[in-house]
Amino acid sequence: MHLAIRKNSASNPVAILFRTKKTFLLVKALESANPQQKKEIIQLLDKNAMDKVSKMIDLFAACGVGDAAQKAQERYLEFAISHLNDVKVSPERKKPLRELSAYLIQRKF
Repeated sequence: MHLAIRKNSASNPVAILFRTKKTFLLVKALESANPQQKKEIIQLLDKNAMDKVSKMIDLFAACGVGDAAQKAQERYLEFAISHLNDVKVSPERKKPLRELSAYLIQRKF
C-alpha cells in the first residue's frame, strides 16, 4: 500500500488517522484483523503517539486492506463503466468521463 503524505490537506492520511476518521481502510482492517491486530488498532486509535501512523500503516498492510481497497476500486469502476455504456449518447460525449475515471483509478495518494 502506498501513502504519500501531503501537508494541510483534508485527505491527509496523518490528519485522518489522528482524528480517527472511520475510513474504508480502517473498517476493512478491523473486519479482517486477528484478535491481536484488532486490539492494537483500537489502542492506536485512542492514542496520538508520533508513531501512530507508521504502526497503523503496518497493520493495514498486515490485514490486507490494500488488496481489499484495490478490489473495491475495480468493482466500482466496472459498475460505473457498465452504466456509462448504457447511456444513450455518442461515444465521443462519453470520452471525458472515461478519461476522468482512468485518471481517478490510477492516481496515488
